[in-house]
Amino acid sequence: MGTGDRLTSRPRSRFSYANVTATLALFIALGGGAYAALKLPANSVGTKQLKDGAVGIAELKPKAVSTLSGADGPQGLPGPQGPTGPGGVVDPAQTTQRRVFSNPGVNGFDIPAGRDVTVEMWGAGGGGGGIGTDLGNGGGGGGSGAYSRVAFSTTAETSCNASVGLGGAAGSSNVSGTNGGASMLQCVGAAAAVWTALGGGGGVTGNLIGGGGGGGGAAGAQSPSAPYFYSTPGLPGGDPDVDSGGDAAARTFAGHGGQGGGDGGPATAGANGRIVVFISPAP
Repeated sequence: MGTGDRLTSRPRSRFSYANVTATLALFIALGGGAYAALKLPANSVGTKQLKDGAVGIAELKPKAVSTLSGADGPQGLPGPQGPTGPGGVVDPAQTTQRRVFSNPGVNGFDIPAGRDVTVEMWGAGGGGGGIGTDLGNGGGGGGSGAYSRVAFSTTAETSCNASVGLGGAAGSSNVSGTNGGASMLQCVGAAAAVWTALGGGGGVTGNLIGGGGGGGGAAGAQSPSAPYFYSTPGLPGGDPDVDSGGDAAARTFAGHGGQGGGDGGPATAGANGRIVVFISPAP
């Protein structure tokens, strides 16, 4: 072929099957999704076309979400009781104070202003009488102490002394028991006063005609008078029965008398007195 033939010949086509296929694939990839988004008919996507979890609460309208909420179900059973929590701290000022004095002697304490006070007192018991050596007669039992109760209020801080009575000593051979000591509350200040519960008498020693029981403590006294005061005397000690000692006069809590001496054993001492003070909480 000559030079002129090369210049006048038509150029060869460069399209091949591979070129066309690649071009169509690119077109579909770029334009197919847009076509689907723009050309899908209304209501053409349903539950069959959606994957599980593809639509959440964030994709729904608020009205649609509210329609999905049903009525409340029945209340469930209560769960087991939980462990007990730690106890709280009790303010001493908000509780009634109870002070007990049972050791003989003077015990001082203060009462704040604005408190209601109740005091109970027992006088000490008398000691039992000792056995008589002449005919072996028993001694009498000691008498019990008196009981007193008083109530008053404080308008200012008040100082008090609680004096607890000492139990009467037991009598030895041919010796009588001694009397029990009185229990006494003495206050100074706005509620100045003195209240007492007397001690029981000591039992008499045995002699030719037998011993005798000690008398009970006399009823208590007060000075000056308090709005509320009550006192009852103690019980007398028992008389001996030939060679047996007289029984001790009983008293609840404190102040009972001593047992008289006899063939059952030696005489015993009377019990000490007792004072219990109750102070109301702060107002």
